[in-house]
Amino acid sequence: MSIFAMFLLLFASLLCHAQTATANVGFIRYSNGAVKTYVAPNSATTNLARRNQLGVTVGSYRDVNNFSHGLLLSGSSTATVDYPYAIETILNGINYRNTMVGIFTDSEFPVDYYGFKLKDGVFTFLQ
Repeated sequence: MSIFAMFLLLFASLLCHAQTATANVGFIRYSNGAVKTYVAPNSATTNLARRNQLGVTVGSYRDVNNFSHGLLLSGSSTATVDYPYAIETILNGINYRNTMVGIFTDSEFPVDYYGFKLKDGVFTFLQ
């Protein structure tokens, strides 16, 4: 077993999504083996992407109209994160200082994605 794999098993959480009989769910597998699933309200799919050292998780969910929204989970609190005027937003990462990064699109066809940073409620476009 690699040192990285051992570290993941001993210290880290694993984030993923899986399809069940009734829904596509996001889940967190903790280092002690416990598993917690999450389904965003009114969603077709839920994906969890990253978790920081403080236990704050980011990801995305696809709504029933087939548009993606950023998802923020912290304890029992959840929030939807949408870049201003975007039709789709996906959160891909979060650091220890709770700075989030992600992508968004503001058009359906053609679909061009752009990067952004979100810190303290302020969006910054990344070129």
